[in-house]
Amino acid sequence: MSGDVRLAAFWSAQQVRLTAVLDGLVPPGARVFYLDYPVSSNVGDLLLYHGTEAWLSKSGHQVVGRASIIDFRFPRLAADVAILCQGGGNFGDLYRHQRFREAVVARYPGNRIVFLPQTVHYQSAQAIAESRRRLSAHDDLHLVLREHRSLALAEQYFPGCRTYLAPDMAVMLYPITRQYTRSGPGGQLCLFRRDKERPAEHLPTRGCCTWEGDWKQILGVHYIALRLLQALIITAGTLGPTSVTARVWKAFTWQLVQRSAARFLAADRIETSRLHGHIFAVLLGVPSRLHDNSYGKNAAYFRCWHKPMALADDSLILE
Repeated sequence: MSGDVRLAAFWSAQQVRLTAVLDGLVPPGARVFYLDYPVSSNVGDLLLYHGTEAWLSKSGHQVVGRASIIDFRFPRLAADVAILCQGGGNFGDLYRHQRFREAVVARYPGNRIVFLPQTVHYQSAQAIAESRRRLSAHDDLHLVLREHRSLALAEQYFPGCRTYLAPDMAVMLYPITRQYTRSGPGGQLCLFRRDKERPAEHLPTRGCCTWEGDWKQILGVHYIALRLLQALIITAGTLGPTSVTARVWKAFTWQLVQRSAARFLAADRIETSRLHGHIFAVLLGVPSRLHDNSYGKNAAYFRCWHKPMALADDSLILE
């Protein structure tokens, strides 16, 4: 079987699993509100965002509204509207998004609420107890977890909630990413976290990097434009959500995804401690070595979805 055929089979299997879980919760054509789309400078968040939009389009959902955490004003929603909360790696007490989602859960007791595929991580037992109290009060809340470790934690922490296992929303970007061709100077591109999730230990292969940085450096001068637009949207968000800002953000950030793809495809190999750096590399067919983050998120995801379906001996490696 050729590499391209194996790559297509790899992503098709994950898309089938993800779509089966989500269609069971929100049937195709249903009315939905897409909540907490990321106004972020993290390209990984943007991959999640565009993967979610690809799924919404493919499934034919009627999107009655979109809002970020910045401009959501808790509008009145009809009972048949399902609320879809953005997936990713912020289910827990590391980031502010969980508190926001819990406020949504409290405000909309009569609507179905679906947390799109998430990783669970808490540092505080008190935060776990508070989340348990808030989430267990809702009768139609569905938690989709993106690996076995998070599924087990959700079942332990939130026994009253319905839980499901499905891969990351970025899997829906295939085969969109296959429009690009590989060309460039080659070498090893090293994309390493520089935030609160960076691993504590020194990554042993840094001396082999042809290029090293994080998403900010990948975007280069376009990062400045991104931050300016982000500031404008945050300012506009004080007035409430608008379809114009959502459309502008979607179009601009897709250009940044394309720029990031071109940079990845110019390398012979990706070395990364960012989960979506690795997922993006595999979407593009670029060999990748994945290092863990600070609390085991990367390793858990890799072992759940990538290790059992390795495309080649050197294309999916976990350090």
